[in-house]
Amino acid sequence: MSGEFQGCAAKVMEKYPQALYVHCASHSLNLVVSDACNIPIIRNSLGSIKETINFFRISAQRQSILKDVIHQLECETKKRRLMKLCETRWIERLDAVITFKELFVPIFFALEKIQMDGNREASKKAFTLQQALKNGNFILAMVVIQEIFSMAHPLSIYLQKVNVDLASAMETANNLSTLIKEMRSNVESKFHDLFSTAEHLAKEIGEDIKIPRVTHFQQHRANYELTSAENYYRVSVFIPFIDHFISQLGIRFTKHKNTLSIIQNFIPNKLIKLSENEIETSTEVLSKQWPVVISSCDNIVNKEVLLWKQRWLAAAEDKLPCTFIDAINCCDELLFPKVYQYLKIGATLPVTVASVERSFSTLKRLKSYLRNSTGENRLNGLAHLSIHREIPIKSSEVVDIFSEKNRKLMF
Repeated sequence: MSGEFQGCAAKVMEKYPQALYVHCASHSLNLVVSDACNIPIIRNSLGSIKETINFFRISAQRQSILKDVIHQLECETKKRRLMKLCETRWIERLDAVITFKELFVPIFFALEKIQMDGNREASKKAFTLQQALKNGNFILAMVVIQEIFSMAHPLSIYLQKVNVDLASAMETANNLSTLIKEMRSNVESKFHDLFSTAEHLAKEIGEDIKIPRVTHFQQHRANYELTSAENYYRVSVFIPFIDHFISQLGIRFTKHKNTLSIIQNFIPNKLIKLSENEIETSTEVLSKQWPVVISSCDNIVNKEVLLWKQRWLAAAEDKLPCTFIDAINCCDELLFPKVYQYLKIGATLPVTVASVERSFSTLKRLKSYLRNSTGENRLNGLAHLSIHREIPIKSSEVVDIFSEKNRKLMF
């Protein structure tokens, strides 16, 4: 899609050079998480979680054993089954990791029970998974993954909203980056709490978190000579993980930061803080970016923006529009035509394709084998009903539509 020469974006920009390519923010966040999880310990731990979840989910008997163990241990959580670790929707991946951590102790003892009572193949698999779960690397990585994923969870939910604009998405991503950077600056105290949680989980299954064997010729894992397990895992796992996360978040969410930071200067809560020279610079840059859309004398545009600024100087701070959508609803197109165009461009810059993907997910549910011969008109109607459920439908209106055609049955 984003290929420089043969991609879809390049084809569009051949005909419309002023078009601005913006990568889907939800996909960008997914790539941030995926790239950050390439650290060997984190990657291997996610693989072990996935195998364990699949091991229980493919068998009703194993799920029953897990429920019995949960009941015997009298766990506080209300969850009784594991969630699937989705490959593409990492929000579901987060929910699966949280559920796995809450049920970690029952899972461990359920695997032990399957070793004793299960068949030969199931016993061997349960033994292998249990050995992986009792490893200190796995327990600590699981706690770290849940912590970082939980911090990014609100951003992912926000990016799936219908009315989100690019400016607010960038601001929310910057807030997440700032929060993780604060964690990085206080890494010792923050990791101490996470390490205590991991130690508690390890003690519940009768294990200790120890420093892995270190040799002078180690090439395939971290080879730090430190005195304690907490220091070792902080340096080898936690710090690289959050550094990768911060780096990827900055790379994937700041590509259009310069253009965006300029166009959002016309949102009233930012505009009132700008000087006249800064306003002139902003209009000049945007006139070069979109010369056909915003074609007018620079001096006229500057005066119009100054008039738009003057309109909001006396307004209370809590009543100033903060997003493109709010600003465009308050802007009179006849009085501020150029400002309206600036705001319209900012409001229509694409943010995410989550709504489109939801439509494809709906189609997969509708076009089942029971409706294999459904016509296009009926399928479109069913899809609209499923996607736009918030729109109320009156049965009397439906009957009126059907009654317009000549039918044997009288309505």
